[in-house]
Amino acid sequence: MTSNPPLDKNYIGNASIQEQLNYKEHHLTSLMEHILDINPGFEKLTEFKASKRERPAVYMSSLLDGFYPSGKGEEHLSLEAFSDLDGETWYPILTRIKEGELHAENALYLINSFDPDTESEYVKAYHLNEEGELILVDGDFTEDEFLSMSQKSTLEESVYMLSIVSCAPIEGIKKIAYTDCYSGGGTGSGGYAPPSTLRIEKIEIHDKKESWIEKADIEFQGVKVSFDGDQFVRDYSISFSSSYLNLTGSRKAITKISNSEIGSFQTVNFKIGSESSNSSFVFTVYEYDSWPAPKKYIQTSLLPASCDCARPNYNLFGYRSYQTPYFNRVYSINRNASTDGIPYAFGRTISNPEDNYSGRIKFTN
Repeated sequence: MTSNPPLDKNYIGNASIQEQLNYKEHHLTSLMEHILDINPGFEKLTEFKASKRERPAVYMSSLLDGFYPSGKGEEHLSLEAFSDLDGETWYPILTRIKEGELHAENALYLINSFDPDTESEYVKAYHLNEEGELILVDGDFTEDEFLSMSQKSTLEESVYMLSIVSCAPIEGIKKIAYTDCYSGGGTGSGGYAPPSTLRIEKIEIHDKKESWIEKADIEFQGVKVSFDGDQFVRDYSISFSSSYLNLTGSRKAITKISNSEIGSFQTVNFKIGSESSNSSFVFTVYEYDSWPAPKKYIQTSLLPASCDCARPNYNLFGYRSYQTPYFNRVYSINRNASTDGIPYAFGRTISNPEDNYSGRIKFTN
């Protein structure tokens, strides 16, 4: 990293994942150093104090507004460092994990990271030194360390997390960070869905792949497919009633899973589509990670062996994750229609122990 310009996107876009992680950590800590230098009272923001969220978060750019001319200074380079990376733009946010009585200069700042060798996520801890630099004080900060620190004294340090999200700020609301802008597939826990609508009623995760500091962002991506003779194609029919199965495989959040929810069914009522459709759908359920997590692609090889049809050599859609997905499947939507031998999803509970995927999904109408 030190041999390359701090904003060399042409280089970093094709760099190793370790270099990309270093790039992310460099710019996040650089932004936080500037905030602590010119706006150390950010902790008193109404958005932090008045929020009823479990973990209130603000856009880091909003904590620099009014202190520097737009487009000037290194802090703006670090904001721009996350725009147009691998075809997406990311927004640095500051999330309060725990509120302490000491000032922000004494807080602990955490960054979620990834070990390419072990393919596991872990947490790094930073602290501000006398020179105003955030320095690494713990390369693998565990939940036990966090809990132990919290129990030592009532005059404890505040703990914040530095991260990036793909949710852009909403016009007119500058500070509060939005991390669930891809939600909307479900009707909420215990919610109602029409009887003719295929939905994921419940989901169970046995192996949360995120580090302890983050909830698992369980997301769904899928496309509707059909057959033209013996040719497997994307279905361009406009009669399908779901916006969650489209031609691009747009991502939709299903739920967030915390450590305490591992190993038990969670009701999500995630609507997929109308039973009146005779099409099938290819989908994946996975744990979403922001950049630099790599994009992985779902291909037509997911079709069952009973389907003696042509398989075009294109990717259906891509999803971003450090880990393998929980589920990849192809199912029929209409339980009353034969769809080229593909099983229908209604009433089906699926799991993948044979593939070392850890979880279950229950489909219902």
